[in-house]
Amino acid sequence: MSFGAAAASRIAGKVILITGASAGIGYQTAKDFAAAAKGDLKLVLNARRLDKLTTLKEELLKEYPSLKVHIGVLDVSKFETIKPYIDELPAEFKEIDVLVNNAGKALGLEKIGDIDPEDIKTMFDTNVIGMVEITQIVLKGMKERNRGDIVQLGSVAEKN
Repeated sequence: MSFGAAAASRIAGKVILITGASAGIGYQTAKDFAAAAKGDLKLVLNARRLDKLTTLKEELLKEYPSLKVHIGVLDVSKFETIKPYIDELPAEFKEIDVLVNNAGKALGLEKIGDIDPEDIKTMFDTNVIGMVEITQIVLKGMKERNRGDIVQLGSVAEKN
């Protein structure tokens, strides 16, 4: 992701929440937002793996000491944990300006008819229901403040 000067100035000082930030697209998106805002940003980064989030936070703060970063474990397929996670954010991170729905899961590469039903449920819970649930929760605050942006990301599994 690349930002022009105008876009970078629009994100300066904002609170950006990125799901699935421990690897891949989410990891790089966090780095790109921080670079675009030159550290004038508040990032809320979550994923299932705290160790990877900790590494990302350390990298970001080394490069951009003025950046504010909150990390936390969140598995969006565990719907009952999403609202408490959002409710318990520190005050300076509560007013989310941008939600980047990146968390996702791809299991197996079987053809239709051969997919394990449990894999289907896990992927659907993560990629669809979890995304909708966190969007609905964050959107309430955005509507109250009459501002905010939501970015939906997706990817596919491929055989190498």
